[in-house]
Amino acid sequence: MALAGQAELLQLLAQRTAIDSQDDRSATLVALGIVEDHTEEGLFHLAGYTTVKHAVLGLVRGLAADLTGTGVFAVAVSPEATRTAMLDATVALYGLDSSDPLAANLPGGRPYEPEEVAATVARVCEVGGPELNGAEVRVGQHLP
Repeated sequence: MALAGQAELLQLLAQRTAIDSQDDRSATLVALGIVEDHTEEGLFHLAGYTTVKHAVLGLVRGLAADLTGTGVFAVAVSPEATRTAMLDATVALYGLDSSDPLAANLPGGRPYEPEEVAATVARVCEVGGPELNGAEVRVGQHLP
C-alpha cells in the first residue's frame, strides 16, 4: 500500500512539474532503486527488498512513458552496495565480517560511498533529457 501511495505522489509531482513544451527548461525525477543482475534470481532473506527495488524500476519506466512530451523525465539510479547502515545490517544478516563479499562484483570491488551516489544523481539531473528517460543508471556509469 505504501508503494502505491508513493507512486501516486510521484505522478502528482510530475504533473505539477510538467513544463510547457515551448519552454527550453526540463526537470528530472530521480528514484533510487538497486536493480542489480543478481536480484533477478532473488536474494536470500531479502524477498521484500528485492520486490520493492524492482517496483522502483517499473515505476520509473511507467512514469517515463506517462511524462513523454511534458519536459519532465524519470530516471532510476542504482547505487548497489553503498556504505550505509543498511549495508551494515545486510552484512550482519548474512553473518559476514565485512561488506567485501557483497561488493566484490562492483567496479573497484568495494562499496560505494554515499557521496558517489549523490554525484551520480547530480550528473543525471545535469544530463537529463529524453536520452535518459526511463533508464536505469548505475553509480559509476559513464554519462555523456
